[in-house]
Amino acid sequence: MQLPKSIGQLNNLKELLLGENKLERLPTSFSKLNNLEILNLFSNKLSELPRGFDSLKNLKEL
Repeated sequence: MQLPKSIGQLNNLKELLLGENKLERLPTSFSKLNNLEILNLFSNKLSELPRGFDSLKNLKEL
């Protein structure tokens, strides 16, 4: 399962709960979620995080 590339357009998103969704990867546009503070990726099939993930400066909880 994958998220749409358009997720990066959700500029005001602060919390994203994606636990237990069998995600295999995140789109590179994910790094545009500058206001994201809380991200739950529990129990997915991710093997790596997308390039630019370290630009999520407001992320407080992963």
